[in-house]
Amino acid sequence: MTDQYRADDVSLAAPAIAAPGTVQRLSARSLVVDPIKRLGTFALPLAAAFVISGHFTVDRAAYYGLAGGLLSIAYSLIRWATFRYALHDNRLDITSGLLARKSRSIPLDRIRGVDLTASPMHRLMRLVVVRVDAAAGGTGRADEGVLDAVTAAEGARLRRLLLARRSAAPAADAEAPEVAQVPGRDDQPRTVLARVRRSWFLMSPLTGAYLFAPLALLGTIWGWVAQSDTIGQRQVQGAAAWLVADPWLVGFAALAFLVLGFPIASVAMTALLNWDFTVRGTPDALELERGLLTRRHVTLERRRLRGWELVEALPARMVRAGRLRALVTGIGAESHHSRAELLPVAPVERAYALAVTTVGARPETLTAHPRAALRRRLFRAIVPWTVLAIAAFATGAPEAGVPLLALALLGIPLGVDRYRSLGHAYDGELVSVRGGSWSRRTVVLQRRAVVGWQVRQTIFQRRQQVATLVVGVGAGSGGYAATDMDADSVATFAHEVTPRWLAPFVSEEATPAEPTR
Repeated sequence: MTDQYRADDVSLAAPAIAAPGTVQRLSARSLVVDPIKRLGTFALPLAAAFVISGHFTVDRAAYYGLAGGLLSIAYSLIRWATFRYALHDNRLDITSGLLARKSRSIPLDRIRGVDLTASPMHRLMRLVVVRVDAAAGGTGRADEGVLDAVTAAEGARLRRLLLARRSAAPAADAEAPEVAQVPGRDDQPRTVLARVRRSWFLMSPLTGAYLFAPLALLGTIWGWVAQSDTIGQRQVQGAAAWLVADPWLVGFAALAFLVLGFPIASVAMTALLNWDFTVRGTPDALELERGLLTRRHVTLERRRLRGWELVEALPARMVRAGRLRALVTGIGAESHHSRAELLPVAPVERAYALAVTTVGARPETLTAHPRAALRRRLFRAIVPWTVLAIAAFATGAPEAGVPLLALALLGIPLGVDRYRSLGHAYDGELVSVRGGSWSRRTVVLQRRAVVGWQVRQTIFQRRQQVATLVVGVGAGSGGYAATDMDADSVATFAHEVTPRWLAPFVSEEATPAEPTR
C-alpha cells in the first residue's frame, strides 16, 4: 500500500459496518488482478522455452497466450463466485472451492495478527490482501485465512473489526489472559519510533541480508536448465569446455561476480523489500510498514512482546550494524524472521534505542564464561585445519597444505572472538544470552517469557566441566542457548530466574560469582 492507502488514512473511511454473520464476496476488481497474476506465473518461462527451443513464432505465441488468458479468466471467475466470508461476533468463516468445497472457521480469540499487503497490481486497483494469522486449524500453516483481494477500505475495516472483536472475546491464550485495547484503532495516537534510512541499505552486504540472492538465482536457472528438454547434454558440455579452455576468463568472471554481484544484489533486495520501512507505536501495538513494489502492513501487539534479538554479522560489527527482531508469542520460528523484524539493517545504537523503547533495557554487563570455553573454541578452530595441513604436507601436496595452515592461523583470532561473544545475565526482570561470531546474536527476554530449561552436556563438555543451558520460551525460535557455561553455575542461574521451579534441586550454599565484563 502506498501512503494514501494506509489503513489509518482517514480518507479511506470504511463503509457501513455489515451486520454480524453477513456473507460477503471478494471485490469484483479481483477479476482483473487475479487472471493477470496467474498468467504472469507461467508466461515468462513459456516465452523463454519458445525462444531457446527455436520454435518461436508470433502465431504460436499468440495462440498459447490467448488460451492461457482464457483459462486464467475462467479459473478466477470460478474462484470469485465460490469464495465467501462472514465475520461473526466470535469467529470468521471462510468458504471456497467448487469441486472440492473447503470451509474454515477461525475463532477470533485465536487470531494472532492481521496483515495487509498490496502488490503493484493490487495498489493500481486499490485492493489489498488480508492475511489472518491464527492458532487454529492444526495445519501448521501461518496463514489460516487469506482474503485476496478486497478493497483497501474493506481491508482496513476487517483488520479493525477482527482485532476489536478478538480483544472483546473471552481470552483463550493462557499467556495473555488480560483483555487489551484494540491495536491499531484509528483514534489511538501513532508515534514514529524508527524509520530505516536509505543510506543504511548500503550496509546490507555486511549484515548478510539477502547476500546470497545471486546464488539463489543461479540455482533456479541451473534447475531449469537441468530439467529442460530444449537444452541437451551436448550444449552443456560445450559450454563447460569453453569455460575450462580459458581459466583466466573464469577467474575474472567469478571475482567480478563475488565483488559486484553479491553486494549489488544484497542492496537491491534489501531496498526492494524494505523501502520506507517505518515502525509506528500506539499504546497497545507496534505497526510495521515496508516495501517498494509490494507494501506490507504488520501489527504486533505489545502484550505479546517478550523480548528482542539483535543479529550482528562479523563484517557488520566493524561498522556497528545489525538487524533487530522482536520476539513475539504466537509467531513461530518459520515466520518470526519476516513478520517480527523491527529493523532489517541499522546502526547498532539505533537498534538498541528501538529495543529499549519497545521491550526493555539492554544488558549493561554479561557474565563471562569459564576459560574452558575458550580452550574448546580454540581447539575446534585450529586443530582440524592443522591436522589436514599436516596430512597435505605429508602426502606431497604443499599447494593444499599452505592454505589449510593459513586457515588454522586464522582460527586463533576467530576462536578468541567466539569466546568473547559468549555471555549471559539476569537483572531481575530481563534474561540476556549472547553467543556466536560469524553471526553474533544477543537475545534479551522478559522473565515471564521463560517457559522451561534444558541442560545439554556432551562427553567433552563433562571433561571440561561446562554445560549448555537452553532457555525455553514461547516466542521466536522457541529456545536460546547459553553455550559452555560453568557446569556448577547452571542450576544456580536457572534458579535465580525461576526460583519456585528449581528450589528442590538447588543447594542453599551460594555459588561463587563469576567474573563479569
